[in-house]
Amino acid sequence: MKNLLALGTAASIMLLVACSQRDPMSPQTVGANISRPSADAPTHCNSNSWPAGITEFCSGKLVYRDYIYDDYGAAGFEPGLPFPGLPYYLKTMILTVTAGARTYPAGSENTADLVALELSLDGNQIQARFELNTLFDAHQTIAAIAVDTDKNADTGDVKLLGQTVHGADAIYQFNVADPSTNILQGHFPLPANPDWKVWAVLAQADGTIMNVAFRGPNEEAGGKTRIPTDTRDTGVLTYFQAGYGHFFEDRQARALAAGDISEFNMMVSTADMRSGRTAGMIVGPGFHERVYRSQYPIGEGVSLAGVPGRPQSQATFCGQVFNFLGQYMPYYYYLPKGPGPHGMSLVLHGCGGNPSNQLNSDTFQQNFASANDQILISPWGRGLQGFYSDDSERDVLDVMDDALQTFDVDHDRVNIAGYSMGGYGAMRFAALFPDRFASLVNWVGPLGEATDTPLPGNPLTAVATTPPLTGAPFAGAIGNMTNHLGNLRHVPGVYLYSGADYLVPLGISSTVLTRLQQEPGLQFDFYLHPVAEHMTYYFLDDWRKESSGLGKARRMINPPRVSYRTDPRIGNERLDIRHDKAYWVSQIRGVASDFIDVQLHSLGCGKPDPVILDATNAGSDPVPWIGSH
Repeated sequence: MKNLLALGTAASIMLLVACSQRDPMSPQTVGANISRPSADAPTHCNSNSWPAGITEFCSGKLVYRDYIYDDYGAAGFEPGLPFPGLPYYLKTMILTVTAGARTYPAGSENTADLVALELSLDGNQIQARFELNTLFDAHQTIAAIAVDTDKNADTGDVKLLGQTVHGADAIYQFNVADPSTNILQGHFPLPANPDWKVWAVLAQADGTIMNVAFRGPNEEAGGKTRIPTDTRDTGVLTYFQAGYGHFFEDRQARALAAGDISEFNMMVSTADMRSGRTAGMIVGPGFHERVYRSQYPIGEGVSLAGVPGRPQSQATFCGQVFNFLGQYMPYYYYLPKGPGPHGMSLVLHGCGGNPSNQLNSDTFQQNFASANDQILISPWGRGLQGFYSDDSERDVLDVMDDALQTFDVDHDRVNIAGYSMGGYGAMRFAALFPDRFASLVNWVGPLGEATDTPLPGNPLTAVATTPPLTGAPFAGAIGNMTNHLGNLRHVPGVYLYSGADYLVPLGISSTVLTRLQQEPGLQFDFYLHPVAEHMTYYFLDDWRKESSGLGKARRMINPPRVSYRTDPRIGNERLDIRHDKAYWVSQIRGVASDFIDVQLHSLGCGKPDPVILDATNAGSDPVPWIGSH
């Protein structure tokens, strides 16, 4: 690679060099905290990264690894809450609801969220070790276990903190934990029968169960994007139904509401414990959650109001905050059927949204994953409105690294897409890390400033007095992507915007098109839908045209020309986020403290620049559009 010290203005140099072949997504550059690459293989007791809901034997210890931030208890209606989930989870976000509707006392949120349960043999005792995601006080959480000691479902039918457990004949409770380690543990007698069954829950100090163990890797997150065809379907009516939400806790919530958690159990063999057995679990294709251990926690637990980001990100509308603070972070994924290597698409959710908004749509899975052989990966970004910078950006980078080392992925077929705030994030990642992506898709993404306009003198600046146009930033954006679209010379993009958009108005979408046309050598498809509004594509659930070329997109490795603008102000040294390299140029540093521009052309590598021809067309899917290409 070539090192470059650039001024705060463009550095244009022609080089005759042999370009480096090092892949920017090779193992030495990603995921130092992830211990093992695999091809959809058993997890083999990896406590740094796992598919949620698995149970495995690790040197004779039975270990269940749970979903994270899934502790919302039973479905139903809480007093004073007009409908389930929504008022509890950040109160105002219509795109993210919980299936469960049980709440914590203020300041105790997330303190009955199970990370892992370990059962081990110690003489004639079984040691039970619960790891909690969050814990502030030694006595604020109860762990309870039910056991069928004789392997006979007809000899027991007990109540575990009010829940029926068919076949169990013994109950054990532990309620003294260690807040310094988040460990709650105890022991119970080894059952006499060589095979025995176990159930386990975590509850608040008053006995309200919030989280149930042994739910398996096929727990449900029910929020579908399509408009429902019946009252059980999980589309728009999800927001008014008990037991269906956007976290992986639907089955748990419904079972707790019914008062019977008998289905969530594990059969244990004492012989496996004595022999020191190790056995992992394979999680097959489908929609699942995965958890990784972050090296960059913000704190502990959940902040419903959110931990604010930088001062300049605190706009009136959708300012940057981070809700999920701890070291364990979940992300959602959809694994298509068939052997790898697969392509991979990161899908970034919008403000107030969540990873299941698009990933859990059957149509989206078909168009993006199955038809194009893509694994779909959707991070939380540490909450609902992180705007994919700072701690949110760190989460996406770590999720990408974890997925690349977990699944059998063709690194040359990695794409990025996003809706609204996620569209901003998709442009941001593709522009600042262009050598990682083959293509991008942007649905109604803002550029980063609410007053962007292609008109001379920017007349919107003088009239930006009402949300969401108040102030310079667009909501919580860190960095205006208008300044970085030129970095996309080798990342073809599809951009979908709406003529009747109330959040990203026509002036902003016009700016996107104007800047794409002004930058030399960009390959793009821009679709303006005059009668569409902000959520049209989400609710119509039609993703055909933007996914049609995804399977053919290939990442550029060594282009002859590198056009790259960076800005140290939008990186984050504390989080090891640096936007200082692109393709065969690295360690870019600037004399000035703002924009650093690199324009380099090598005659010694790559292929000639493509010839770009402008074109226009029109169509009608899912609503009428005018296209510029």
